[in-house]
Amino acid sequence: MTDLTIQVKQIGRKRPIVTKELKIDSIATDSKIKLRDLITEIVKIEVKQFQNRQKNQINENNINNILNYLSPEEIEDKAETGKVAIDSIKNKKEVDLDEAISAAILAFEDGIYFVFIDGEKIENIDDLIQVKNESKLMFLRLTMLAGGIF
Repeated sequence: MTDLTIQVKQIGRKRPIVTKELKIDSIATDSKIKLRDLITEIVKIEVKQFQNRQKNQINENNINNILNYLSPEEIEDKAETGKVAIDSIKNKKEVDLDEAISAAILAFEDGIYFVFIDGEKIENIDDLIQVKNESKLMFLRLTMLAGGIF
């Protein structure tokens, strides 16, 4: 199991969009792995968490909550991620895991985002990277300019 700190940043913003600690059970500590496989594992975890949030929202709606609110602890937890809001998932559609993985890999290959691990930029999706316990992984999302042809 490997503990990673993941940040998602966007060019033009001073602060990260997301910072989170992630435990990846399928990757051994101090191992080498292809970036493709690391992205796949992260997408699997994120899709599972999203599906759990969808299920929890459905269960909460079935209880007929009249008043939604956040506890002080929830506000503090959400403030650390950069967004304080009552979770309301508008997308009821089931996520296709294979499609999500393919989209993440294609976005890297198309240059939509860069990946850095412990400050080193990873150039190729099939590069072997050293993943250590408590490594810092950063996804740097690029901003598309208005008026571009895409």
